[in-house]
Amino acid sequence: MGWIFKISQFFDYHHTPEAERLTVASFYMDGPALSWYQWMHRNGFITSWFDLLQALETRFAPSYYDDPSSSLFKLTQRSSVNQYLNEFERLANRIVGLPQPFLLSCFISGLSPEIRREVQALRPLSLSQATALAKLQEDKIADRRRLFNNKPPLSSSSTTSPSGPHPSVLPLPAPNTLPLLPTPPKPHLNYRKLSPDEMASRREKGLCYNCDETFT
Repeated sequence: MGWIFKISQFFDYHHTPEAERLTVASFYMDGPALSWYQWMHRNGFITSWFDLLQALETRFAPSYYDDPSSSLFKLTQRSSVNQYLNEFERLANRIVGLPQPFLLSCFISGLSPEIRREVQALRPLSLSQATALAKLQEDKIADRRRLFNNKPPLSSSSTTSPSGPHPSVLPLPAPNTLPLLPTPPKPHLNYRKLSPDEMASRREKGLCYNCDETFT
């Protein structure tokens, strides 16, 4: 338990005699813990510092059947790297004797896939290095998502047809045509076949090639 560790460190630092630790410890209790201690102390269940430590473990520590090692091995990142690290450290603090390389491998394997791949590629040598790399990769992913979300949407007019009703297509106006008139008969022209000499003679006299009248 974290509270037992803190109060023990406090007493060791101040060289508090064991006979005084029980009374001083009660000054740092509150809420359910204080109510529990009052009941235990008044009924004579706690008479020494050692009794208090044992009673605290029984009352507030996790169950003896709880396996922190199994929980640590199964731990995976479900939110931020910081929250994953907090839970990892909470479980690791309850286990004594695990080698550092094993803790490092356990931490990396529990990271989310997109973060884990980047951290593994950089081969960190310590848990602190792996933690720093995981946070850096988390920031990079957040930046990419932010840039993607800030991109302006594509104009729907260039990719899709309008969703509203199609405008009605009006027929083109008919050309302004005049009523047809009867075609006048073509004049019947009698073309005379002239020899070159005749054509030259008529040209000199100014006569028409097809009649004897003057050409105008």
